Amino acid sequence: MTQLATTNKQVEARLLAGQALRFLVAGLVNTGFGYLVYVLFLALSLPPVIALGIATAIGALFNYLSTGLFVFKSRTLDHLPRFLAAYSVIYVINALLLHWFVEQGFAPALVQIVLLPVVAIASFLVFRFGVFRRV
Repeated sequence: MTQLATTNKQVEARLLAGQALRFLVAGLVNTGFGYLVYVLFLALSLPPVIALGIATAIGALFNYLSTGLFVFKSRTLDHLPRFLAAYSVIYVINALLLHWFVEQGFAPALVQIVLLPVVAIASFLVFRFGVFRRV
C-alpha cells in the first residue's frame, strides 16, 4: 500500500511540475502581451491602475484559453466564471500593490516588472487549486 501511495505522489509531483512549466511558457506569452498593452496605455497618459485594468481585461479571455487549454488541458468554458473571478481578485491585489509603490515614488513600469513574479506564482496556485482543480 505504501509503494502505491509513493507512486501516486510521484505521478502527482510530475503532473504538477509539467503544469508549472507549461504555465511558465503560457505566462511568458500572456505577460509579454499584457505588459506591452499596459505600457502602451501608460504612453497614452492613462493612470497606472487604469492602464493595468485595461491590459488585464484585454488579456483575460486569451489567457483563459491559453491557460485552460495548454496548461491544464481543459477544453471547455465551464471554468470561465471561476477563472474571471480569480483573475479579478488577482488584479485587485496587483493594483493595490502597484498603487502603493507608485505612491512611494517608484516608476509604474518598473514596479509592475517587480510584481510580475509574485503575481505569476499566486496566479498559478489559484488557477491550479481553485479554478482548474480536479473534481
